[in-house]
Amino acid sequence: IVVGPHWLGIITTICVIMGGTWMNLRLLEKTSNLGSLSKIALQVFIYFFCIETQLCLLWTALADPGIVFPQSMEDDPASLQEEWEIKRLSYCDICTVLTPDQSCIGHCYTCGYCIEGMDHHCPWMGQCIGKRNKFAFVVFNVSWVIFFLEY
Repeated sequence: IVVGPHWLGIITTICVIMGGTWMNLRLLEKTSNLGSLSKIALQVFIYFFCIETQLCLLWTALADPGIVFPQSMEDDPASLQEEWEIKRLSYCDICTVLTPDQSCIGHCYTCGYCIEGMDHHCPWMGQCIGKRNKFAFVVFNVSWVIFFLEY
């Protein structure tokens, strides 16, 4: 479990989802032109997407985005230089770690880590979106769009 520095963003996002659920249920309650079976089906839909959206939020917000941790460095500079050339390693001056191929690594100045497959830092998720939590982030975005566009 990894929680970034913007944990208040997660709480805010949960409140927005719960507020949307409450609004949708109140609107459904005031709708008189639907039959009781239709209202029950829509209530199930609303509750399902409320739970599914929050689970996807937690899946994204608590997953490791791909943090590149410091590796043990050998004392011999010649062997280190050789390793850099063979494995195409780069060195991050900011967080002082050896990173694989620089094209797929990004440094997050908010979190203070190098992230593999860095997309962006998301304050709504409370952390970075990277290689290891990007799929969960996409699923979360699809689910909340469906959830809030149901009306």
